[in-house]
Amino acid sequence: MATGDDPDEVSGGSQGSEAPDAPPNVTRGTDPSVESVWLRHRPPPHHGLPRLSTVLLTVTFIALLVLWVVLRPGG
Repeated sequence: MATGDDPDEVSGGSQGSEAPDAPPNVTRGTDPSVESVWLRHRPPPHHGLPRLSTVLLTVTFIALLVLWVVLRPGG
């Protein structure tokens, strides 16, 4: 007999030895690959006066933009 003709010599072991794929986790209504921390409910955002740091960063950005437009190289 040639190599591979013997029915006991099946490459990869016996047939059916691999476990079937596990069924998807459907106990919850969410995808298990997504972390639950991203899906939990958060309180509504605080509407009121912005923080001082936000105001300062916005004013600085606008001032630098205006300065760049006025003193633009090649302009």
